[in-house]
Amino acid sequence: MEKKSKVTLEERERIFGWLHEAKSLREIGVLLGRTHTSIIREVKRNCNQNSGEYVPCSVQKKVGKREKQQREKAPVEAQG
Repeated sequence: MEKKSKVTLEERERIFGWLHEAKSLREIGVLLGRTHTSIIREVKRNCNQNSGEYVPCSVQKKVGKREKQQREKAPVEAQG
């Protein structure tokens, strides 16, 4: 499998649906064309700490917040 970019909101919604259909993380990886380890990492990192549930809209907010914090720590330098 080729290296893919970040997980998209659409992929997160599919992961959510397939988890509720009781599909394995390996099956989900195959369906998305990603390695099962990237799916495991995505779900583990972004599950709700209290309920343990994976909710795509909450995950998207968490990811956006993380990206914003990272840009503040290491801003992109202007080229010119």
